[in-house]
Amino acid sequence: MKKSIFFKSCLFTLIMFNMISCSQISLSDKEGKELIVNTLKLPLKLNREIEISHSPLRADEITERLTANGYLKKSTLGMSTYYDLTEKIKPYLISSKPSLLGHYYKLTSFNVEFNKIEGILLDKTKQTATIRFSLIAKNVPPIYLLLNEGGFSVFKEIRNYELVFQKFDKGWQLSTDENNDNVMKISGSNWPCD
Repeated sequence: MKKSIFFKSCLFTLIMFNMISCSQISLSDKEGKELIVNTLKLPLKLNREIEISHSPLRADEITERLTANGYLKKSTLGMSTYYDLTEKIKPYLISSKPSLLGHYYKLTSFNVEFNKIEGILLDKTKQTATIRFSLIAKNVPPIYLLLNEGGFSVFKEIRNYELVFQKFDKGWQLSTDENNDNVMKISGSNWPCD
């Protein structure tokens, strides 16, 4: 009889411990960083596409800045003026395709990288984790600074974001209902890029 009571109390304790530990959720900063980096596929490589017209009448401010800094060369042939790429721009050139009045050039821009976890808020009843984190632009090439009015100060900023994850039986997954706007901002629309 005593063995039966002892066995039942041990079994009850084991079941209660298992139930309590299953309902407990935790997420360390290291695990949070892993979730963010894997979910967003960081670092993100962002690029910029610009159109350079062969006509000086259509030359815009970007064309003028690139010419003044040696990335484009202004050439004249008879009555026509053209803008050609110089060797200085070629390390940043990814691709080009003709446009109606010139060319579209895709230029390498910068990487968006994980900076740090700002905080993690766990909701044990909903089995969710809200992760606040920051991202930063890295490896910004000098040509890209010419393409943006804000210059280098735009890239020194650390951008803060927040994503919500749901705990499932196979681990943490992005909770899509609460994250649509934030994922769009992170994927590039919040950075100075086309």
